[in-house]
Amino acid sequence: MKNPTLLKFALLVLACAFFSHSAKAQMDGPGATGRAQNVYFEAFGPGLTYSVNYDSRFNNTADGLGGRIGLGYFHQGGDQFFSAPIAINYLLGKDGRFLELGAGITYFNTNTDYPFVYNSNRVTKNGTIGTFNFGYRLQPIGGGLSFRAGLSPVLTSRTFAPYWPYISFGYSF
Repeated sequence: MKNPTLLKFALLVLACAFFSHSAKAQMDGPGATGRAQNVYFEAFGPGLTYSVNYDSRFNNTADGLGGRIGLGYFHQGGDQFFSAPIAINYLLGKDGRFLELGAGITYFNTNTDYPFVYNSNRVTKNGTIGTFNFGYRLQPIGGGLSFRAGLSPVLTSRTFAPYWPYISFGYSF
């Protein structure tokens, strides 16, 4: 990867999450509960290539209604792709093991050489797509390493891709 900007951003977010969790544990003491929050790196899914995301429950629970927001960036040669997924989701389960159901939109912007033109022209395109999430989430109640995997169907004005996968690794606090 020639442009490590996303990797630097991911490490910064994970470091902030770690220090936030450490400070919260010192203030609240052992066994304190609150709303579940998660920072994770996701391959494919609503970010389309890969993205760094923040997810939180809306109430002081580990399950229930919540939301996520993320940023994705991919750069190879002269081609660039940016995405920003935002979604609501619902977690069903207990003891840190959840079924995740969600829906949202992803803004994208791509800047690429159009491959079918003899004199290479740059083409910029942006828009939004609809996304869904159906998957498994392992998110420890007391915080720690988290894992997510499942399907994220993608809906555009022209197509429907029902089997778009996602996998993510992160940290919950």
